[in-house]
Amino acid sequence: MGEWIRVPADFGSDERPKAWTFSVRGRWVFRGVFAVLFAAAIVLGSFEMIAADRNAAQATAFAAAPSCAPGTTPVGNCIGWEQETVSSVVVGKGGSTDVRLGAGGQTLSYLHYSWASGLTAGASVRVLVWRNQAQALRQPDGEILYSEDSAPLGRYDDIGIALFPFGLVAILYALFGTLDISPLRVRRPRLWLALSVLGGSAGAGMCTAGATIQDARSYATGITRGVFVFAFAAVGATTLAAFARRGPRWRRGASAR
Repeated sequence: MGEWIRVPADFGSDERPKAWTFSVRGRWVFRGVFAVLFAAAIVLGSFEMIAADRNAAQATAFAAAPSCAPGTTPVGNCIGWEQETVSSVVVGKGGSTDVRLGAGGQTLSYLHYSWASGLTAGASVRVLVWRNQAQALRQPDGEILYSEDSAPLGRYDDIGIALFPFGLVAILYALFGTLDISPLRVRRPRLWLALSVLGGSAGAGMCTAGATIQDARSYATGITRGVFVFAFAAVGATTLAAFARRGPRWRRGASAR
């Protein structure tokens, strides 16, 4: 299915390095698989961005909602506290915790170990309610533990998840250009190299930003780490490309001596 061929040298070298390519049928299968992955990643990322936009609007509405009158049951758009009984607590690997409440059977979820992980069935807890949905628990010291899918935090998950498929698209672009001999690689090797380095680095940065936003619940932290990974990957890939370019010249100089 595959064969070794020679292509015009990349990065300005006058040598003609070997590169792996496919037979005609194998090449079209290879490109078809990558096209499907590209399309699936873009569609998934687009849906998650739509969900993130919807959850951002919900977070804005939550922040603007008034407090319920003292002594009244939280109903409608106001935010209030009520006493609930825990019906069950499930603690998974890594500390992920699901707290199921008795009234209404609503569940609050947490990614890491927290005060909620130590709750047991029958415990009485204070629950923050908005639009008839449980949003958070209050610890004995007064700290509020928002559920992962609560109105203030739901948008972070969607943004974080959306960045993964878009990052995958960029990484696939760089990988595709490395494994396949495209016309751009043959005719404009320097431009092909620049786009591949930028694509791979941007993909790594977006995946890092997505994971950080989900974990830290902070856009600023996620963007900062994503930019750092992008810069580190771009510099590293460019340095390796520079060594690859100079390598043949060193060998020619050594052979000449």
